[in-house]
Amino acid sequence: MKLLQIIFLICLSYFTIAQTQLTKRIEIQAEHRNHFEFNTFYKHGAIIRYKEKKSIKYSLYDTKLNPIQNYTVSNIKNKYRRGTYNDSTSHTDYFLNYPSGQCKIVHINRKNETIKEYELNLPQQSVIHDFIIINDCIYFALYFKNKSKKILYYNINTYKYKYFDISHITFVNEIKFTSLNSSEGLIFIYSNKSKNINTCYINEPEQKIEELLTLNYNNNKCVEITATKPKETIVISALYSTENNLSTELISLTSITTEQLRTRQKIIFFEDLQTLKTKETKSSHNVQQHKPSINNGIIYWIGEFYEPGYRKNTSSAYINGKLTPPTKSSRSFEGYQYTQANLIALDTTLNLIYEKTFHLYPSITPLYLHQWLAVDFENSQFNKINFSWIDRSKIEFFSLTDGKLIKDNYRQALLVHTKDKDDDIQYTSKGITAYIENQMLVFGFQKITNRNEIKGLKARKVYFINVYK
Repeated sequence: MKLLQIIFLICLSYFTIAQTQLTKRIEIQAEHRNHFEFNTFYKHGAIIRYKEKKSIKYSLYDTKLNPIQNYTVSNIKNKYRRGTYNDSTSHTDYFLNYPSGQCKIVHINRKNETIKEYELNLPQQSVIHDFIIINDCIYFALYFKNKSKKILYYNINTYKYKYFDISHITFVNEIKFTSLNSSEGLIFIYSNKSKNINTCYINEPEQKIEELLTLNYNNNKCVEITATKPKETIVISALYSTENNLSTELISLTSITTEQLRTRQKIIFFEDLQTLKTKETKSSHNVQQHKPSINNGIIYWIGEFYEPGYRKNTSSAYINGKLTPPTKSSRSFEGYQYTQANLIALDTTLNLIYEKTFHLYPSITPLYLHQWLAVDFENSQFNKINFSWIDRSKIEFFSLTDGKLIKDNYRQALLVHTKDKDDDIQYTSKGITAYIENQMLVFGFQKITNRNEIKGLKARKVYFINVYK
């Protein structure tokens, strides 16, 4: 009987692995593992950006990852500060020369299949802290050496620009933008003195910034804030911490009905959530939140919890074979260890419906914050991705049915398969997945050695994209 069970499990594991097949692979010769980025536009294909000596290369692909267009941006030698903004149809990069203020903007519109460059002279010694694009108009949050801050509006079609006055907000600490959709956005202006967050609505047709409401929770510090507006309701999600605590302690969800101008607020303390009463998250909460989503009248909040990892380094000196004090110790940052993710579902009046937990613990500990969960609410699918360091990914598939999260199946997929049996994968980094036309995309950086000397490939470094179906 036990033998039959073992045979059944082996056959089942083979079936689950075999149902994900590598259908396509793209390789680009690489110089450095951190100089590669990949973004999908779902209905409008994908884009690859990578650095090559003194230029930046852009490669555009359709939804089947067939190449459409290549574009090279040169003359960026002295423009070293860079920022990126993506939405559903466009990709924008800026390259800023500090302190001269010379700025180059690269705007790729996948809907119109156009790539344009713009040159903009910003005030000297200014730094772009954040920016957003609304209807082909760019809003910059500029910080200056004298600690002053301004909002700059720039129209990439008419080349007109102007500054918005925010002098009435005292002691501005930070300016952050978030998009509601392709034609609407919000500006959050943090005030150090009052701990208020002035929320402003971008009225693009009239080129105005209108004050919407002021957010504050018991003078606590706001750690992160984002918003979304699928239809007539704006949902703002803010994470707060107390004065003497660096970790996040609560979520403040605010819904604004734009037609009736009705505002509701819901405060959720992490310590009150049943799924967070674990050893991993009891002492502190470091959270990276997704944009809130609304599907079939239910508001979903997703947060991924992580802990920073450090390594202690100790060094000692020996003179004539004897240990000489003092012994020096230092601490180095090793990356972020993600522990779990939480999904909170609320109704339109912000009453809690249910909460779910997804344990992460990926083997990769990235040096920068990274979202491990891929979410597609439009297709009623919720995907949890859990990576390992070398060559495998475990994927759990969930579906949303009547507002409930139901596990569909479990399967494994090879990440680094190259279709060449003679390839020996020496190293794989980053491996992030995305979904485009029901295809799973895995991409990153690899060091590969080919054992067949006749082919002449030998050792190579590549940026890769694997397509699974």
